[in-house]
Amino acid sequence: MDDFENGPFDEREKAALQLATVMAWTAPRGYVDDTLEAQLREYFSDAQIVELGMVCASLVGMAKLLFAFDWADKEDYCPLTPLHEA
Repeated sequence: MDDFENGPFDEREKAALQLATVMAWTAPRGYVDDTLEAQLREYFSDAQIVELGMVCASLVGMAKLLFAFDWADKEDYCPLTPLHEA
């Protein structure tokens, strides 16, 4: 998801990927601004937006669980380092 704007995605998929980017654990100050909300509403119903948000939240929560318990192998360049390793 490094450069989805220039990838093979249509505008609907790009809006969903932008939401995922905002909600990612690596974006703790992520925010759904008016522009993104309008893009989402152009392609998705209210229920679909909630579902997309819930899926993102579940995956972010799972990632947090894995990293908090150190149950995931991390590459050396991973920016998510537990406090005991900092």
